[in-house]
This record gives sequence, C-alpha cells and structure tokens, in this order.
Amino acid sequence: MQPAPEESPFRKLSPGLQLIRALVRRYRLAKLSLSSRGKFKAQSPSTVVFGKGANVTVPEYFTIEPNVGIGADFLSHTNISIGAESLLSSRVSFIGNDHDLFGSDSAFFSGRTPPATTVLEGNNFVGHGATLCGDITLGQGAIVGAHALVLKSVPANAVVAGTPAKIIGYRDKKRK
Repeated sequence: MQPAPEESPFRKLSPGLQLIRALVRRYRLAKLSLSSRGKFKAQSPSTVVFGKGANVTVPEYFTIEPNVGIGADFLSHTNISIGAESLLSSRVSFIGNDHDLFGSDSAFFSGRTPPATTVLEGNNFVGHGATLCGDITLGQGAIVGAHALVLKSVPANAVVAGTPAKIIGYRDKKRK
C-alpha cells in the first residue's frame, strides 16, 4: 500500500536537510560529469540519484533519462543508456567486452576490445549485486533479480534471476 503523499518520508525532511540532500546529489552528478569528460548526459539531472561510491568509466557515452535511481557502489565500464523510471540497487555492475584473450599469447598483454553497450529501455529494476556482462539490452519493464549474472539480453517485462540468469516469469499476467 502506497503511503499518502503527506506521509512520505521525504516530505518530513526539514528545508535545511532537503537542501543538503539536493547539494550532495548535484555534487555526485557534477563529479561524474567531470570525470567522464563530457560523455555523461542526464536529461533531467534533478531526477537522477546516484548512491555513494559510484565508480563509472565512460568509454563513449552514458545517457540517463528522468526518474532514475542508482544505488551505492555502482560499477560500470560500458557505454550506458538508461531509460526513464529505472532503479538499480546497490552494488550493481555493468562489465564489458574487456580483453581480447584469444588474440594474444599473454593475458597481461592481451589488448582491449571495443567497449560493450548496456541499454535499459525504461521502467527496469536491477536487484542488489547483479552483474550484466557484455552487450546487454533489458527490454521495457524487465526485472533482474539480486545477484543475477546476466549474459544475454532480456525481453520486455521478463523477470530473470540466477547464475546465469534465466527467465523465471513475466510482469504482465497474460504471459507465463
């Protein structure tokens, strides 16, 4: 049951605490924007929330639509596009096509491959500690369970869990 708007915990914050919270959020976004050398774009920065300890390497681009929450200790080394109304829990990782281990005799000198791309189409939820590896697209409304290892794209409204992640259901009641 949703609390009434006047019962929301965010409404009980004093104006001073609201200001501090807003400044911390702006600081985290500015830090990400500066460290990405202009490759980070947020359509509506005031509705994007980054948790503490986000570690983001932006190979080519990182775009976020409005109303997105990203939990603490987020880790990413891929190109990212996150659709509106998405939520990523703490310790979520987006890991890319990292090294060309088959093109070299040495893992240490293996060389880099082109960066992977992670796309969340919108209204997505990614559970605590989940890892998405390689070129992954989460369809509109897809959900990833906690600690799942996602190795291939997930269709719209699918719910995946496990290692490796498998479809365990769908959000819409018509599909099973």
